[in-house]
Amino acid sequence: KDTPVKLTAQADTAAQFVSWDGACIGTSPETTVIMDDAKACVAKFKLSPLTLKVTPAGNGTVTSTPAGLNCGTTCTASYDVGVEVTLTATATGDFVFTGWGGDCTGTDPNLQVTMDKAKSCIASFALNLFVSKTGEGSVTSQPSGINCGDTCKAAYDLNKEVTLTATPDPGYEFTKWEGDCTGTTPETKVTLDKTKTCQAVFDLYLRVEKIGNGTVTSS
Repeated sequence: KDTPVKLTAQADTAAQFVSWDGACIGTSPETTVIMDDAKACVAKFKLSPLTLKVTPAGNGTVTSTPAGLNCGTTCTASYDVGVEVTLTATATGDFVFTGWGGDCTGTDPNLQVTMDKAKSCIASFALNLFVSKTGEGSVTSQPSGINCGDTCKAAYDLNKEVTLTATPDPGYEFTKWEGDCTGTTPETKVTLDKTKTCQAVFDLYLRVEKIGNGTVTSS
C-alpha cells in the first residue's frame, strides 16, 4: 500500500504521446501513481502531424485554410492526419496561375488536400503571350501553345524564349511584326520577362507580269 509506481508512455513510430487520463494526470510521458487504492490510468497517443510543403514556381503566393501556410513567407506547415487543407494560389502582377504539380494536381487555384501522408506541392505561375493579326494568315509557336487562328494566347514560364512563326494565307504575304515583336522575317523570338503582345501583319500582294519591253510602276 502507498507504493509509488512510475509509468512511462512510449509512442510508436509516426505517433506521439498526448497526455494521461483517469487516475494519472499530466502531459509528460513519465508519471508516478501512488498505489493507495486500485487505480486505472489511460495513456493517450495520436498520430504525429504530417508536413505539407508548398513551392511557388513563378511570381505568386499560396495560403491555406486551416492557417499555417503563407507562401512566400511560410512554405511548410504541419497538420494532423486526416485534416483537409484548402490551398489558395494567387498570382502576382502580370503572372497567371497555371496549375498544381508534385503531390497536387489540377488547374483550379483553390485546391483541397487531404493529409493522409506528408505532401509536397508546386504552384506554377506564368506570363501570358498574346498574339494578334492584321490581314489573313496564321501564327504558331514553339514551344506549342499559340495556334492563331484558333488560339491567340498562351502562358509560358518566366524568361521562357518562344519562337513565333507567321504563315500567310493564299493571296497574302507576311510583311512585319509589331508590338513586342520586331522584324520582317516570318520567324521571330520573344522572351517572356513580362506579359507581351505581338502582332503579325499580313498584306494582300499584287503580282505584275510583263510581256514585251516596258516597265510598270504603281502609285
